[in-house]
Amino acid sequence: MILIISPSKTQDSRSRPYPHFTVPVMIEQIRQLIDELKGLDPQQIAKLMGVSDKLAQQNWQRFYRAV
Repeated sequence: MILIISPSKTQDSRSRPYPHFTVPVMIEQIRQLIDELKGLDPQQIAKLMGVSDKLAQQNWQRFYRAV
């Protein structure tokens, strides 16, 4: 199974408050995936995900703030 998690470039979640939050259905699998990705450096993430170095760096930073 391959999961790709990346927000759109124009997504702005700060513009509007959300009163209700939900828990993702596959939270344990998401935690496992993040733990695996935390072991990679930005260059490895770029290669794995097929994204630019800049986007890989952003995702790398997100993985360290996640869960």
